[in-house]
Amino acid sequence: SVQRHFQCDGTALLMVGDRYLTDVVFGNLHGMLTVHTQQLTTEGDNRVAQAMRRAEDWLVARYVRRGVRAPPHPLALNSWGPGGARGRS
Repeated sequence: SVQRHFQCDGTALLMVGDRYLTDVVFGNLHGMLTVHTQQLTTEGDNRVAQAMRRAEDWLVARYVRRGVRAPPHPLALNSWGPGGARGRS
């Protein structure tokens, strides 16, 4: 388990990754603050991975358009403004 490996609660950890359905979901399931980044390179990416990235981006954009926002997290910086990063409220 993550808690046993890092010898702390998941809420004390940060997960950074470029995949929503692997990196971000894993972090969220373990209580981590998650940060989604852009993919560094598409070199070596197979067609299935490319299709999954497009599907993930589409799904997230759809939820954002509907007003879904990430819940607050104890590690998130409050100085970014209302609603967290980018000042979204």
